[in-house]
Amino acid sequence: MATIGNANRAASELVWYVSYGSNLSRVRFMAYIEGGRVTGNDVLYEGCTDTRPPADDVPLHLPQSLYFAGWSGRVWGGTAGAFVTLGAHAPPALARAYLITSAQFAQVVTQENAGRVAVEDIDLNVDGARRHGHVRMAPTGRYSELLYCGERDGHPMLTFTASQDSTKYNRPSPAYLTVIGNGLKEAHGLSVDDVVTYLKDVPGVRDNWTPEELGDHLGA
Repeated sequence: MATIGNANRAASELVWYVSYGSNLSRVRFMAYIEGGRVTGNDVLYEGCTDTRPPADDVPLHLPQSLYFAGWSGRVWGGTAGAFVTLGAHAPPALARAYLITSAQFAQVVTQENAGRVAVEDIDLNVDGARRHGHVRMAPTGRYSELLYCGERDGHPMLTFTASQDSTKYNRPSPAYLTVIGNGLKEAHGLSVDDVVTYLKDVPGVRDNWTPEELGDHLGA
């Protein structure tokens, strides 16, 4: 079982999972909790052992910035994945935090890594991430770095990203941008124009989508 820090704390301990990609959409995120499929994505998700919904969710801004890199033919019709930089980097990423258990968080990590990382191999070393800003939490996988995002209501705010910032940016697919755009509208109350303004200069989008194409696609 994944543990928090060096102490054997209960798996029911609450943490804030900070999402910045497709999980900005609550419907999409709940497929990781409850299992099932999401529109635009053919993957059948296993879900968590504990299927209780988040106790709370809030919008927020991260000092890290968003980029799209890598490639997966498994999800969203084939797409680059969303990541955030390890350190502070303008512009800030728009995010949404869900209050879930540490056990649910660990199981979300395994699903985000397409099951290539076992739950028992995940080390949620919050103390280390708090001290250093981020720390390796998984031996392999695209999302292998635990990133500390502060505290809220006495609970740590955590996300995950690549263990090394990439400069090999790739194109996010139409289906992937749709679910991210919907999540930005839902969590942050953005208009289509606001979403286009936010996404148009993001690495991976900037050289592969024009603002006009983004607007037409997200406003359809």
